[in-house]
Amino acid sequence: MPGTRAFTGHRSFGLTGGTAGVASPLANLKAIDTLPEFRGFDFVPTQPIMGQFLRMCLILGCVQNGELWRRASSHFMDLLVLQFNFYYGVDAESPDPWVENCRIIGVHPFPNTFNDARTAVLRAHFTVIDLIEHKWIGTNVPVFDEVDQLKRYELFSNKTFPVYHVEAGTLLRYLMDHRLNPKSHIDKFFLEPPRNQFPYDPSEQIMIQFFTMGAYFNWSEVEKRVYRHSLRHTLVIQFNDDFGVDVNSHESWKRLCSSIGIQPIPVTMIECRIAVQAGTYVNVVDLLENQRNNTKVMTFETIEEPSDYTQKSDKIFPREDRSAGGALISCFDIL
Repeated sequence: MPGTRAFTGHRSFGLTGGTAGVASPLANLKAIDTLPEFRGFDFVPTQPIMGQFLRMCLILGCVQNGELWRRASSHFMDLLVLQFNFYYGVDAESPDPWVENCRIIGVHPFPNTFNDARTAVLRAHFTVIDLIEHKWIGTNVPVFDEVDQLKRYELFSNKTFPVYHVEAGTLLRYLMDHRLNPKSHIDKFFLEPPRNQFPYDPSEQIMIQFFTMGAYFNWSEVEKRVYRHSLRHTLVIQFNDDFGVDVNSHESWKRLCSSIGIQPIPVTMIECRIAVQAGTYVNVVDLLENQRNNTKVMTFETIEEPSDYTQKSDKIFPREDRSAGGALISCFDIL
């Protein structure tokens, strides 16, 4: 049984991925070389990986989130997945990569069993790209206390890794699936089979991911309506989790003030509620985006502005949803 396999922290484990004398995917840059625009880029193998990517995009004039940027990013992520496989292997049932990762992220005390090693790695908050860079140029892997800290780090360092990739082995899929724990309701919506075949990016806007997923699966209009209804119900449940259901909760109103950007946050619950009601309008889905990725919430001065914005972006909340809690219903009255 794999779970009872024992070992000591001093045993030397050989990785199942990289092979001596075999050039790594990033060193070859074969995927990038297939794009005519990127041929001839001077890739420096001693520099951080994402810094190389951003430097390449800057030199070649890629506009962030433009077509060329998206193509470059997609191909670069292909390389990173292959590089992970090269360094750490593809088998989630092999103890070697789990033990190696325990050593890399500094797990202490060092685990004595396969299951303990895997659990220790899955409980830690770090980026897969930092694991690759550790092997690439020997940099340390930052480990964060909270998932929110990790998300902010990934967002600002451009180190968000694809949750699903066709070239990922069982090891990488296992690691990426469990690194989202505790999963949000929105994550679960996108990762539920068969939707988990879609290359979900939790750092991207919710509705952009939804429409991209629809195009990916070539949904019919009927399927799109069904999944949109399911997603909107999911958003209500997520709001209840993020902001609570008690309209008289001081904590709920403080969170709303923080998300909207009201500073300083008022001291009392009544003052918080008055501040939220004081004439600024926001889209409720944007509040959830703020909780997910710390993005700035767009504010409006009149009720007509967010109404137009909501329709055009399809960021529509179902007011009639029976799962809506007290704080949510109150928000619909004032936001």
